[in-house]
Amino acid sequence: MPGTSACHYIEGSGFVEATSSFTGGTITIAATGGHTICTLKYASNPAGPPNFTSLGNFWDVYLNRDNSVNNMEAIFGPIGTGGAAPAPTPTPTPTATASATGPQAQAATAFPATASGTSTDIGIYYWDVDTWKPCSNQEVIDGYVEVTINNSTSPNLSDLTGQIFADGILVPEQYGGGGGPTVGGQVMMINKAQLVTQWIGLPMRLIMGLAF
Repeated sequence: MPGTSACHYIEGSGFVEATSSFTGGTITIAATGGHTICTLKYASNPAGPPNFTSLGNFWDVYLNRDNSVNNMEAIFGPIGTGGAAPAPTPTPTPTATASATGPQAQAATAFPATASGTSTDIGIYYWDVDTWKPCSNQEVIDGYVEVTINNSTSPNLSDLTGQIFADGILVPEQYGGGGGPTVGGQVMMINKAQLVTQWIGLPMRLIMGLAF
C-alpha cells in the first residue's frame, strides 16, 4: 500500500479509536486472541474505474488473520468530504439517532438519504478483484457509514487482506434487482394475475379434494 498505514494490535475484543484510524471512524472487533488491524487512506483511486458516482474517499483495511474473529465493524467518513487527506484527523464516533425499530426502520437506515438532506443514497463500496460492489451490511449514522463484516457478509473477514473501500452514490440495481442492502427477511415478487386466479380456483379445488 502506498503511503503510511496505521496499525494497531488488539487482544481479544476491542476497538481502534477514530483518532487513530484512517477510515475516519472507529473499528471494533469481536474476537479472541491477538489480531492486528491496519488502515490507510489513499490520496486517489487505487483500483479500477468506479461503476458508481464516487465521492472521493478511498480506504484500505487489513486484518492479519481471520481466525477466532466473529465480527468487525468499520466506520467510514465523514462521507463526501474529499479523499486527499493523508492522515487521520480527530473525528467523533457517531451515535445512532433513529428511534424506530423493526425491519422497516432498519431498511430505512440501511439505504438512507445523504447528510446534505438530498434524496440520493450514499454508502460504501469495496473492490472485488475486478469490479466495485456495494458492501452488503451497512448503515449511515450521522454522516458516517458503519460497515459490518463477518463470515457471511460481502466483503467477508477473509477478504480483509488489504481490502479497498470507497464511498459513493449507491446504485440499487447492484444489489441484485432493486432495493438497498439486505437487512433481513426475503423479497418475493408477486404476480397479481396469478394470485387472483389461485383465489378464484380455490372453491373448485376444495370441491374436487385437491390440495391447494
